[in-house]
Amino acid sequence: MLLALVLVASACDDGGDDGTGDPRPTRGVKRGTLRVHSHTDVDALDPGVAYASFDFALLRGMVRELYSFDTRLTGERSLVPVPDLADGPYLLSDDGRTYTFRIRRGVKYAPPVDREVKAADFVYAVERQLDPEQPPPGSPNPYARLISGADDFAAGRARSISGMKATDSHLLKITLDRPASDFPSILTLPFFSPVPEEYASKYQLGADYAKHVVASGPYKLDQYLPGRRIQLVRNENWDPRTDPLRSAWVDKVSVDIGRSEAEIQQAIEEEGQADLNLDAVPPPVDDLQRLFNDPTLSRRLAVETTGCVHYLTMQMDAGPTTELAVRQAVNYAIDRQAVVLAIGGAYAGAPASTVLSPTLAGYSAFDLYPSQDAAGDPDKARALLAEAGYPNGVTLTYVGRSEARWKALYEVLESSLGRAGIKLDPTFYDGLDAYSKSLRLRAKRDEHHLGAARWCPDVPGNGARSVGVLLDGRLIRPTANNNYGSYNNPKVNQLIDQAYAARDEQAGTALWGQIDRLVMEDAAWAPLVYDRETFFWSSRVRNWTFTPWLSNPDITNLWLDPNTP
Repeated sequence: MLLALVLVASACDDGGDDGTGDPRPTRGVKRGTLRVHSHTDVDALDPGVAYASFDFALLRGMVRELYSFDTRLTGERSLVPVPDLADGPYLLSDDGRTYTFRIRRGVKYAPPVDREVKAADFVYAVERQLDPEQPPPGSPNPYARLISGADDFAAGRARSISGMKATDSHLLKITLDRPASDFPSILTLPFFSPVPEEYASKYQLGADYAKHVVASGPYKLDQYLPGRRIQLVRNENWDPRTDPLRSAWVDKVSVDIGRSEAEIQQAIEEEGQADLNLDAVPPPVDDLQRLFNDPTLSRRLAVETTGCVHYLTMQMDAGPTTELAVRQAVNYAIDRQAVVLAIGGAYAGAPASTVLSPTLAGYSAFDLYPSQDAAGDPDKARALLAEAGYPNGVTLTYVGRSEARWKALYEVLESSLGRAGIKLDPTFYDGLDAYSKSLRLRAKRDEHHLGAARWCPDVPGNGARSVGVLLDGRLIRPTANNNYGSYNNPKVNQLIDQAYAARDEQAGTALWGQIDRLVMEDAAWAPLVYDRETFFWSSRVRNWTFTPWLSNPDITNLWLDPNTP
């Protein structure tokens, strides 16, 4: 049994079924503006490039996919993808490569498109991401290339993707190069939401289209001022009879960007200021115990296992970290228990020793760099540095985020690595800029011998594939590079291929376990924390329900107390 069962959604007051067997909330009220305060902006609200949980949380209300997830379900059922824009289950060919979807009728785009979603829109959505004529940022979608002909199209050798065919206006066929049992789960990602060509072709992929994205879901974009504000309002063309997964109780979603952690917490606690946060900013560490000890406030708290992992990526082709012994020394030196305490203690997670999260198939509990109480072993680390030719210690560059929680993580790393003679030369970036302006750029590799990062499964349960893009040496690229340390082990690459193509889930699980161990033997990463996230919401929020598909609450299925402003 997958330990993903710990990800069971937590529904708070006024949720659940009404005794009739219908899990849909029975006391929801269509009204009000959901007020979201955030520290950072979204990464890219264009569904063709969006790859952050904050984006996913908002896009849940804006766009729909062939398959999605039902946040009203619990247990193992909550981890199984279900039809959304697909009108019923798909048909799968005998060779496991071709999926046929009937598109649900009556689903209309928001103005100014004002027409039904068609099968051809799914084809265009992928082609625009792979279009060789598109300027940077290009596409981070690592999954489109599962589709036959995608590589030829991206290279300009073909005018269309041969593996995607709209055989009529409501029938779509997708053929893969090889079987992929997790493909229905992959289709839940916004990358595969439909995009109308006659409208979207006027805008460039990324930041340009993000300001004009057209909705197929219950909410449309009313305003996006980057770094300041996002406002979603109802899509007047959305028909709840065509949407089995979203209730869309609130009238508007208003996002105020640029608040500090303390400001966000204060605004949510004070009536009438804010309702929740969606960009992974939990209550400040100093407030957690107070909140949990308060019988009233604690009812508005949840600690959820996210499946995410905090880790240090280590540069494999620049600086002292090219030496295995240096990377091993870093792993031995880190006081992971102190890291956990610095970012929130038991509320924040547990010390990590593997690449895979305990929530994923293939995980096993092993530790190749053990220490007493996960407090680090500086003596072992010093010996390894001497072996690598650094008997007097070494200085490593470091890139991290500037928020208080990430700065606290850095301070613990600086202290524990310092005990072993490892000094840090840091560069800090605001929010997700740490990725876009440094970690994902190979030209900046000398700036991040160590890079503080966090990865989350793109899909829960059978989601180990999403870590493959962070480790596959064949996917290293100059920009938009998700393999931050340029790790390239041919044996790992081969095992990744085998795991992707495995049609037997047990075989795939075993392969991911092998990959995990090999990466840790190479010390490509220094895992830090298996994450838990503490969420806090305002007193007027009802049916707050966490879903591991978003690592966030589902904004389309919560509502606001009608007795509050």
